[in-house]
Amino acid sequence: MIGSDYLIGAHPNKPVLHTWALGRSDSCQPKQICPGKVSALTVSPDGAHCIAGIQEKIFIWQICTGDLLAILSLHFQCVTCLRFSDDSCHFVSSSRDGQVIAWDLNAAVTPRLTGGTPDPMHVWSYHSNDVTDLYVGLGGINARVMSCSLDQTCRVYELHSGEQLLEVVLDSSLTAIVADAAESNVFVGGLTGAIFQVALYSADPSTQRGSAFAGHSARVTCLSVSIDGQLLVSGSEDRTARIWDIPSKQCIQVLQHKGHITNAFVAPTPLQLQTVKGPFAPLFPLAKLKSSVDAEGRRGFIPVNLATVLEKTPLRVTEDDYANHKLYERMLATTANEDGEDEDEGDEDGVAEMLTVEDLIKEVARLKQVNQQLYDFAVNRVINTQQEGSVDTP
Repeated sequence: MIGSDYLIGAHPNKPVLHTWALGRSDSCQPKQICPGKVSALTVSPDGAHCIAGIQEKIFIWQICTGDLLAILSLHFQCVTCLRFSDDSCHFVSSSRDGQVIAWDLNAAVTPRLTGGTPDPMHVWSYHSNDVTDLYVGLGGINARVMSCSLDQTCRVYELHSGEQLLEVVLDSSLTAIVADAAESNVFVGGLTGAIFQVALYSADPSTQRGSAFAGHSARVTCLSVSIDGQLLVSGSEDRTARIWDIPSKQCIQVLQHKGHITNAFVAPTPLQLQTVKGPFAPLFPLAKLKSSVDAEGRRGFIPVNLATVLEKTPLRVTEDDYANHKLYERMLATTANEDGEDEDEGDEDGVAEMLTVEDLIKEVARLKQVNQQLYDFAVNRVINTQQEGSVDTP
């Protein structure tokens, strides 16, 4: 998810990213074309950056501008998974080459300005086969990183120091991993459909074989745990997503699909999908993702959606839309003239736009009137909404 406004996903067979606006009838957004087929995708929790794995390279975009900030090439084979830390300052990547690499986001995008090569925080090369999934816990730089692999092992690392804390060997090639919010239990899905539970605070977790959640008949592709740690959601290539009760290890619901489940996760309900009356804040605009780091575009400019939340109700403003912008430019020109700065005498437009103090006073008065109209409308809207609520209440 991009903040609480959009849902983003990658096409499995085409170099395309799809985005959907949550809570809108015209939810489908223009497609984003990528330099290649995306094998891993993640968005920072603050919604500022999007990172995609394309073959063995990692592409980092700034969402609000679409600028390609960096291309990282440290893996030797196709990138399989990408995960952000909860503070959006670090991310972790994995690949079929068996490596797990931790990155500092600021250091990764800085070489665009300095021309240098970014160095990762840590490189873990303990796995002997494809790394299939990652999990990054809470705590920012002090978080723990967990990985699973087809070599039948899952490993736990410390993000700050880079130390490997634990290795657990299970009875199946592993394809998905997640932990509960307290990080006391780790759930690992296997190639055969089994889901194992490993208690990290047991006497010797490295010797556990886990308690299997039986139900899937094919590869487990994704796992997610509810915030309270009571429910586990799993997706599989058997075309089902299952919801499990963790204490009893019983499947309480099966969701049938027409194809393989590629991803499933538990998230708080976005405001746009809740049954709440009243206008919502406008969605921020999605910029087109650039394919080159050298694509400057309008450097230094960030598009801002100035649409009113009351967009369905026309405002009683008859002046030009750019009046405020022109006023600001003219005030700057007047100030520069009073400070004795030289002006270009040949710029006839600048001379024609010079305003007197009386004109500025009139313009400010007009803006105050418009502001009062907006205020009166907002107050009436709130009062009417409260009255409607009181009438509906039995």
